[in-house]
Amino acid sequence: MRQPSSPRARSNIPCSRPYANQVLQDADLYDDVIFGPSGSAIQADNIDKMAANEDFSTYVLAFHTPLKDLENQPDAWFDFSSAAGALTMCDHMLGRLGNDITMAMNRGIPGITDSQRSSDFKACVEEKGNWTTVYEHYGAHQRKGGFEGTLLILQAYPEAAIIDDANTAMAMGSTDPQVAVGKEKEVFSTGWGGTGLELDLIRREELDATPMRMGDDVGAATAEAIKADLEGRADELPLVFLGRITVAHDEMRAEEMTPWNRKRSASPARAR
Repeated sequence: MRQPSSPRARSNIPCSRPYANQVLQDADLYDDVIFGPSGSAIQADNIDKMAANEDFSTYVLAFHTPLKDLENQPDAWFDFSSAAGALTMCDHMLGRLGNDITMAMNRGIPGITDSQRSSDFKACVEEKGNWTTVYEHYGAHQRKGGFEGTLLILQAYPEAAIIDDANTAMAMGSTDPQVAVGKEKEVFSTGWGGTGLELDLIRREELDATPMRMGDDVGAATAEAIKADLEGRADELPLVFLGRITVAHDEMRAEEMTPWNRKRSASPARAR
């Protein structure tokens, strides 16, 4: 970590891939770089290059980049653990529904995020609850994918008591055919992410549960990290900060979800 900056106005920049090289060229302009990388391979290289620069502090919002042995770690990582969320959801579902359940899944895109959200959840309920997974559909994190997967599940695997969706968009697509054929009360449906869209589905009794990411945790932690750097306390910061994940579900009172709904909204095309 670089030395605390002089008491001038700080310049903070949120950085995404198209701007990484530009930021490095203009490094003397910035005190802090907040980088939200995608999962593409080049992003690990961008993190490494920016973390090596001593002119600014680098804070990374997400750690689902491809695995790489970084030569330079950023000053801090901030995100939610999909693996931890999968275990939280596993505990909730086993407590709610018990053992020996038949499940089908709408998975996302093969990779680390889907492996944690879907594979880790599947392994947990199968090991701890003796659940059976009869079908796994890859819906590419798209609403259309959730719709098509659920149509197939309803037709070919009517024994599936649960349809697990790996993100918000697929959960929205999944509930549409269930409502169309009157199955939304018979099939237990889950989403992933806890956006305002999923909370609305729960209120309409079309979705039953979803892992809920506490987005304010990451925002507040990033602000506290910058404050600590300003005060010369950067060495007190953890390398990795994980926001909380809880479960929003249909047995909650409406007033319990209202504060969350004010903070959580997302476009179904971008919700992950």
